Amino acid sequence: HSDNTMRFFANATERMRIDSSGNVVIGATSAYSGAKLTLDNSDGSDVAIALSRSGSGQNDVALLNSGGDFIIKNGFASTVGGLDERMRIDGSGQLGLGTSSPGERLHVKSTAATRAKFESTGANEVVLGLLSNNASPGSNFINFGDSADSNVGQIKYDHSSDFMSFTTNANERMRIDSSGNLLCGLTTAVGFGTPADQNSTEIGRGYINISRDDTA
Repeated sequence: HSDNTMRFFANATERMRIDSSGNVVIGATSAYSGAKLTLDNSDGSDVAIALSRSGSGQNDVALLNSGGDFIIKNGFASTVGGLDERMRIDGSGQLGLGTSSPGERLHVKSTAATRAKFESTGANEVVLGLLSNNASPGSNFINFGDSADSNVGQIKYDHSSDFMSFTTNANERMRIDSSGNLLCGLTTAVGFGTPADQNSTEIGRGYINISRDDTA
């Protein structure tokens, strides 16, 4: 009665309590601030909640706090350790699907083909936006990489100069500048009647420049 809690003991040790505010605490003696249910392993080991379905062929699910990482597992196993990890949010807020070590805000990894699907079941459009919400935005990138080079191919939009460039084999090959000129082999438009002294193609409003560097 001194602290108005109800305590539950097993094997002569307190295992659970309901405190005076109605908070349920398992594995500890005080509730986590703001939580109605607190689960704690006093030895510092992982804390897990298992969602199991009895019967043949039933997939089980487990939620874990492992060193500050939130993990979701599922599969067919009689132990949490035997389940397969499917998702992890690490201590810095990075989300991994198929990886236990996410290297970006969203990191999706698979030994099979890796695909993403965005679907609208109504009459509305599907939009994928890359936004730089900054007073002095830099650039947005879509990188195409492999084990040797993480951005050997690239689509880039430069917000400071408002151009879009396309890279293959780690070199810029084409650019659309802020005036809508299409540049191949150039980074700056030279204009009508002034072919560049290099291998290049320029398509502007009402003109096409095709140049060849015969000294190369």
